[in-house]
Amino acid sequence: MVVSATTITVAVPSIMDQFGMSQQQVQWLVTGFLASMTSSMLSLAWLVDAFGQRLTFVVGFFVFIVASLLGGFAPSAEAMTVARVIQGAAAGGCLVMAWSVLPYASLLWSWRLAGATLSSCSVGETP
Repeated sequence: MVVSATTITVAVPSIMDQFGMSQQQVQWLVTGFLASMTSSMLSLAWLVDAFGQRLTFVVGFFVFIVASLLGGFAPSAEAMTVARVIQGAAAGGCLVMAWSVLPYASLLWSWRLAGATLSSCSVGETP
């Protein structure tokens, strides 16, 4: 998830050229992702209490992948910005839930789970 938040800086010049975006518009790609990720981390406790850890993680992971696909195939700058905000909200949920599950597993298995979960969450990141 952190990788998804920072790798966009590499793609900024090509995004600006492709969509004709200004520097202020491109800034919203990064800021929108980070702001929605932070706010979703704060509201996650209510979702876990209401729906459980597993369902919350699975839904967050699915929304992250769908938002990544929407951002990857975005036809306009506005669509990409909206996809990044949705992706950030889902990323916050995935990140917190992935680390909250680890204490319940054995030490070796939990590190394998952490690697698999966190690497798979960043596979579908939007450039």
